[in-house]
Amino acid sequence: MKKQYSASLAVTTVVAAFALAVGLSSRASAEVPWPAEDLSSAVNLTSVEGPGTNDFYVNLSGVFWNPDTRRLWLCRNGGTGGSKFWVLREDGVGGFEVDTRSGLRGEWTNFGDLEAITQADYTEDVVYLMIEGEERIKEYDVSTYGTAVLRNNWNTAPHLPLSGGSGAEGIVFVPDSFLAAQNFVDGAGNPYVSQNGMGGLMFVAHQNGGRLYAFDLNRTNGTFTFVGAYKTNYGESCELTFDRSDGRMYILHGADWNRIEVTTLGSSLVSGERRLNEILTYGRPTGSPTSWNLEGFAVFSNSDCSGGTRSAFITIDDGGANSLYWFRSFPCTCDSTDDDGDGVDNCDDLCASTPAGQPVDAYGCACGQGDRTGPDISNHPTDGTVCSGGTRQFCVAASGDGTLTYQWQRNGSNISGATTTCYTASLAGTYRCIVTDTCGSATSNSATLTIATSPSISSHPSPATICQGGSQNLCVTASGTSPISYQWQRDGVNISGATSSCYSATVAGAYRCLVTNPCSSVLSNSATLTVHAAPAIAVEPAGGAICSGNAHPLCVTATGGGTLSYQWQRNGANISGATASCHDATIAGDYRCIVTSACGSATSAVVTVSVSSAPSVTSHPTPATVCSGSTSQFCVSASGTGPLSYQWQRNGVNVSGATSSCYTASLAGSYRCVVSNSCGSVVSNAATLTVNSPPSITGNPLSTTVCSGNTASLCVTATGSAPLSYQWQRGGVNISGATSACYSASLAGTYRCVVSNSCGAVTSLSATLTVQSSMLWYADGDNDTFGNPAVFTSGCTPPAGYVSNNLDCNDANPNVNPGASDVCGEDRNCDGSFVAPTVWYRDLDGDGYGNPAVTTQACESSPGWVANALDCDDGSDSRHPGATEVCNGLDDDCDGTADNDDDSDGDGVSDCLDACPATAAGEPVDASGCSCSQTNPTTDTDADGVPDCSDTCPQTRPGDSVNSQGCSCLQLSNGADTDHDGVPDCLDACPDTPSHVTANAVGCSCLQLNGNGADDDRDGVTNCNDLCPFTPPGTAVTASGCSSVASNAGTGNTEVGNEVLSTTDPDAGVVGITGGAMCGAGMAAHGMLLALAFLGWEPLSRRRHRR
Repeated sequence: MKKQYSASLAVTTVVAAFALAVGLSSRASAEVPWPAEDLSSAVNLTSVEGPGTNDFYVNLSGVFWNPDTRRLWLCRNGGTGGSKFWVLREDGVGGFEVDTRSGLRGEWTNFGDLEAITQADYTEDVVYLMIEGEERIKEYDVSTYGTAVLRNNWNTAPHLPLSGGSGAEGIVFVPDSFLAAQNFVDGAGNPYVSQNGMGGLMFVAHQNGGRLYAFDLNRTNGTFTFVGAYKTNYGESCELTFDRSDGRMYILHGADWNRIEVTTLGSSLVSGERRLNEILTYGRPTGSPTSWNLEGFAVFSNSDCSGGTRSAFITIDDGGANSLYWFRSFPCTCDSTDDDGDGVDNCDDLCASTPAGQPVDAYGCACGQGDRTGPDISNHPTDGTVCSGGTRQFCVAASGDGTLTYQWQRNGSNISGATTTCYTASLAGTYRCIVTDTCGSATSNSATLTIATSPSISSHPSPATICQGGSQNLCVTASGTSPISYQWQRDGVNISGATSSCYSATVAGAYRCLVTNPCSSVLSNSATLTVHAAPAIAVEPAGGAICSGNAHPLCVTATGGGTLSYQWQRNGANISGATASCHDATIAGDYRCIVTSACGSATSAVVTVSVSSAPSVTSHPTPATVCSGSTSQFCVSASGTGPLSYQWQRNGVNVSGATSSCYTASLAGSYRCVVSNSCGSVVSNAATLTVNSPPSITGNPLSTTVCSGNTASLCVTATGSAPLSYQWQRGGVNISGATSACYSASLAGTYRCVVSNSCGAVTSLSATLTVQSSMLWYADGDNDTFGNPAVFTSGCTPPAGYVSNNLDCNDANPNVNPGASDVCGEDRNCDGSFVAPTVWYRDLDGDGYGNPAVTTQACESSPGWVANALDCDDGSDSRHPGATEVCNGLDDDCDGTADNDDDSDGDGVSDCLDACPATAAGEPVDASGCSCSQTNPTTDTDADGVPDCSDTCPQTRPGDSVNSQGCSCLQLSNGADTDHDGVPDCLDACPDTPSHVTANAVGCSCLQLNGNGADDDRDGVTNCNDLCPFTPPGTAVTASGCSSVASNAGTGNTEVGNEVLSTTDPDAGVVGITGGAMCGAGMAAHGMLLALAFLGWEPLSRRRHRR
């Protein structure tokens, strides 16, 4: 690799060569033909990748050559599989192949409308992509093949003229050295090199207007500076290549231009815009079709020159199998001659004008030229301080020509043996180094070495005691070489901010100071600071209540430093002798304690001690008697210190809620009251409550029946307080003498008894006595409670085995009677009827249909049997009358016929043979019943947007517009051209153009578009014959409409302004005009050219717009 050098010298040399070769100006004078071999001799590299989804055959756009890594980068902007970019390498046998790394292919996918790719640092695994439509520059890390990591995403859209599908298409990086050497300026005309740390500018080529746009990118924070816009000499700029071996910018103008403009980085101000200075312009490759849309261009460095030529690459958008070509005889811009005779070829000579006889290096530079100006010291020695006995190393870093030598000096005198890049010094003094190379010497900056002494402490801090809230000043005195620093420590830990020779301490602990200077550190003696806290009450005394004759303990807990003393007070007065932390109080009053030490005093809270007397009962409850449901109130009276509490008890057990001095009782029992206060309790005398209960019937008389002449005993059972009395009643009237618990009755009627005592009376339920006459009874031989009408007897009560009814129809069978249920075929309920049995058919396969050959009889169904006999195969649940016929040779629906010849979609193929059962009506089908739309619905062989199944014209030319049946105009008209103007009738906007008259792309002549007599500039020459259509009024003109001043005989060229257009060039804007007068003084080049192309015509034959 070459050494670093001043690029401005090399670039100046190249630019000077340009000036000599072409006479640099703001505008070149002519276009030159394609300089390399014709297309037929170039190498077609399209098949390196494809055809297929990952191929070069569709939408190939940008191309970039890295001369350092010798890698060819390519990108495409769409196609099947999306946009992609690749990196190719030389395959060693004269061709190229996709590069691989660690087993991974150099291929990356899906980046939007990707138009161009470039690199800035040729040694870095980073690429920059230009995304059209988004108008963004994106930086990707591609160190891992197949994986692109986005680093930066610069939105340059606000500065670019995006219009419809016309956007940014080319990108290239230009280093600062070339910008400076070629006097590059920004949009305001000021010299400019990068300001954002990238070392150069990124240029973007735009399809809309053909301008270049310069951006100063910042890779650190993702921002950029817009530098300016630069006009070119043609429209639709599609690709940029900058050759760092010659400083040339190559601008590919695609689509309607298809040429390569070569410029410098210098520019001129034209009509208020900066325009890059054109060197020359190459036409499209010889032999290439005019319909091609050239999209990408890259060229090898001049370092690859052999025999005066090098390689170049061109990509064609939508070129199909002709999308990538390799030209191997593109001309070099420098050669192997040695103009200054220094023995170094021009291409390698960085110093092009070395005086004769001067010795030069491998790059052709003598001392004083290029960067051979003596050594350059990049790092100088710096001042330092060391302690006595220590050393310091001084160093320099330098670059220069040839072998460098070093000589260190102390105080201006050489140090013996100190001849390397570094020197270790131990003596105080001033040091510097003299560096020498073949072209001179340089002296470093001086650095001073100072020798320092260690610190020493002469006075140490002293111990102290303070009260809390106070402070103690602790100090040290130290000597030694400055600067001396101090760091106080408490208990061995640094105190933040304590960095002076004295420290005001407030917290207890062991203090010391660490004294430091650049040589060492020393610790002072340790001094203990004791901090006593003022007294504080930690636990307050608690007041309380005591009973007369007892004592209440009062205690206080206090904290604080030193000795604590105590003094108790009652009602604010000291209590004699009460000087301990605790005191027993026997007298009611308010108590507190004062705690004192050397650092102050603290007073406890005031607490109250009260003294109380026990309770005494002064009036007791008295006994009472009540009837059930009534109450009696018991009361007590008591004395004693309040509050007094009361608790009544019944039979010695507390009565819930009975806590007043009186209690209303309703239950019998022994009642007393417990009276309590804080000093004790007392129990009253007991008083008994007797509760008498009223009578209650527990057993009522029962109704009964007797035969006439007999009696029945009616009884009642009752409870209640004695004595109880009884009175029987018949029909609600007392029966005389019937006053016992039982009564013997012989008369039919309703009887009851009234029971009474001192608390009330209660009447029993009524009981009815029935007196019966004799009746018939029927024998029940089978004990089913139904009698045999043929066997009976009479009496008041039934004999054993007899009942009162005669409803049994079979007294010998207990299962036959009016209460029984009939069974199948048998009358068991004696109603004279029964259910007859039914025939059932076996359903072995469970499909709901029975086997007519297997039957049984029963009154109701059972599992596995059904009422129908319709099954034709009881061994298969898929064959029965409800089944659907399938193509299996069997009678599935039991209708006596196997299979099904139905044709549900009406396509002529039975359902059993139909592979596509839902064919649309009327569509032709194959033997399997399938139409084209069912088997091949999307195939479009001729890519005209109409599937083959619907395509009436299956071989439409690529790109032709078609109707809904897939037929183009040419296919429908068979190419007919009635007016013989070269435009088929189906595309001819003017179908009656006269013979031998030139027509435009849509079949219209100038006369048809502009009328016979139109003369817009009123110079007497009609528009269609006027080669100078904007002649100023009153100017004399020739027959061709041009002034005599502007006329000039030509040989097939028409000059407009300072542009030259070959009218015989099939890409020229004026078609069929040869020779004739020149016009153009003061006319804008492209505007006039369009006017000459007949008013209303496009200047060039337009082809289909690129994506």
